[in-house]
Amino acid sequence: MSVRSHFIFWTILTLGLFAFVFVFKSVLLPFVLGAAVAYLLNPAVNRMSRFKIARGPAALLILGSFFLLVFAFLAVISPLVYKQSLQLLQDMPGYIERVVLWIEPRSQQVLTSLGLDADVDLRTLVQTHGSSALGVAGQLAGGLAASGQAVMNLVSLIVFMPLVAYFLIKEWPKLTAWVEGMLPRDQKQTI
Repeated sequence: MSVRSHFIFWTILTLGLFAFVFVFKSVLLPFVLGAAVAYLLNPAVNRMSRFKIARGPAALLILGSFFLLVFAFLAVISPLVYKQSLQLLQDMPGYIERVVLWIEPRSQQVLTSLGLDADVDLRTLVQTHGSSALGVAGQLAGGLAASGQAVMNLVSLIVFMPLVAYFLIKEWPKLTAWVEGMLPRDQKQTI
């Protein structure tokens, strides 16, 4: 194959991959995370197989331990994140006030240097519309969290990601042998 043919082939393949990911992006997350977890935990399963433990039970034991640690971490950190989020929402008006106090003199200078009316009271403008903007942002976040799509994505992530990780870990040697078998033999030294 010529260089031009290679370029056309890889360009079409890359565009096809991007189109595939764009079309199926909401479905791919559990599979991608499952593959990442399998890749991460495969060395531990390999070590256990040295002790004559079959890959299936070893993968189940390692994955169970991993997810137990993840859930324990989330159980410990979730209350802290919740309290910090509430504190941030309570402190947000003060932060906005500080930003306004910092921006106000500079905006007056810029407006004056541009020859525009510098009588705009930025503090009043932000106080008038800032609370409504925060209210809309809160409603938007609440709507996103309560939407059916978010719930379904979370359920599919919780159900499918461990299954994908388990079967990928269990079949990892066969998968790697299959991928290595697909590599072109005449390019083996280069790859």
